[in-house]
Amino acid sequence: MMVTPPIAAKPRVALFIDAENISHTLASQIVTHASALGNLIIRNCYAKADKLKDWESAIKAHHMVPMQTPQHLKENASDFALTIDAVALLHGDRFDHAVIASSDADFSLLAIHLRQHGKAITGVGENKTDQSFRNSFDDFKTVPEPPEAIVSDTELLRIFRTVSKDGITAHAGQLGQALLNEYPHYKKGYGSTGAFLEARGLFTREGQIVTLTPIRHDGSANCLNPKRDSCFRRNDERERPTVN
Repeated sequence: MMVTPPIAAKPRVALFIDAENISHTLASQIVTHASALGNLIIRNCYAKADKLKDWESAIKAHHMVPMQTPQHLKENASDFALTIDAVALLHGDRFDHAVIASSDADFSLLAIHLRQHGKAITGVGENKTDQSFRNSFDDFKTVPEPPEAIVSDTELLRIFRTVSKDGITAHAGQLGQALLNEYPHYKKGYGSTGAFLEARGLFTREGQIVTLTPIRHDGSANCLNPKRDSCFRRNDERERPTVN
């Protein structure tokens, strides 16, 4: 007789929202990210009364539990409350996967503590979030999600070659200025030229020097036309005829 294997239980997910640090307008996206990780059983939202009022509609819509801290306490009282609850629930074995919704790097040690105790940990924050804080998590989701790049790869490589002296390297500042001249909003959703270039997977960067890489982050070739256009062909070689 064939035995049907038991259905694996979904991970229990606990969501901790720093409502004093992240906008209530992002509530739906935060909950969507958390719900995708398993069974979202804990939805706590931390802030003083004035900030929780902004979150009132979102709390009702997404069945969150408002965790109000006294108005007269210091500014980081809600951070302490969130941390205390997360650690208490951790040691009570109440969740398998924690989600911290905040861009506040003060939660770095909390994220590390949860991971060290065997829990999966995901961060959700705005684009302004410091990279070192993002690295505290197993995964970090940016809300709202960065828009699709308005500069195509073809255009980016073309602009790169206008400022590159050897077709391989360029100064990051010069490349950023060249991009700004043609695409004034190219950094939207990224915050900086460095973040924009890193996300595109076309270059490596060391200090202020950007280097065209032959292989993208996803393993694909980094060429406009691999049959005709070598990524490392220098300026004085580009016009030479190529045999297909």
